[in-house]
Amino acid sequence: MRIMISDSKEYHPISPRFAGAVFFAIFALLFLLFTKYTLLSLRDSALLPLLPSIPISIITGAFAGGLFGPALAKKSRWSRPFIIGVLIACLSLILGSLGVLTHYYLSDATFLNRFHQWQDHIVFYGLILLSLTMTIGIWLIPLSGLVAIYFNKHFLPGLLKTDQQRLKSLNQTKSASPHDD
Repeated sequence: MRIMISDSKEYHPISPRFAGAVFFAIFALLFLLFTKYTLLSLRDSALLPLLPSIPISIITGAFAGGLFGPALAKKSRWSRPFIIGVLIACLSLILGSLGVLTHYYLSDATFLNRFHQWQDHIVFYGLILLSLTMTIGIWLIPLSGLVAIYFNKHFLPGLLKTDQQRLKSLNQTKSASPHDD
C-alpha cells in the first residue's frame, strides 16, 4: 500500500523485513558484548575475538532478522514467535561457528597442515559448534525466543502504530497548509 505525501515523494510503510534486520542486528551486537564480557572467561577470549566478531554478529543478526522478519510480523500466539526465535538462535550459532572456524583458518598459517583428511575439518567444526552451543547457546536460544516474542507482540506493532501516527500528522499538516504553485 503506497500513499502519496507530496508530488515527488511516495510513502512506503515500514517493512517487517527491514525492522527485523535492524532489530536483530542490534540484539546480536548487544548479545555479543554480553557474551564477550560476561559469559566467556579471560582464558577463552581467543575463542571470540572482539574486532572480527562485531561485523560478523551485526551481519548475522541482520541476515536472520531480515530472513525471519516477515514471519515474525504475522499475528500469532506466543509459541510461534518463540520457535522462530529459537531457529534464529540456531542459525546464529551455525554461522558464528563458521566465523570462528574462518578466523582460525585466516589467523594461523599452519592450521590447515594439522588436518590430514576432510573429515578432520568437519569434526573440528562440530567441536566449535558444540563448544559455542554449550557456552553461548544455553543463554542465546531461550533469550532469542523471548526477544522474538517481544518483537512480535510489542516492538513491531508499536513501530507500525508510531508510523501511522506520523503519517496522520503529515497528512493533517499538508491539508492545513496548501502549497503555493
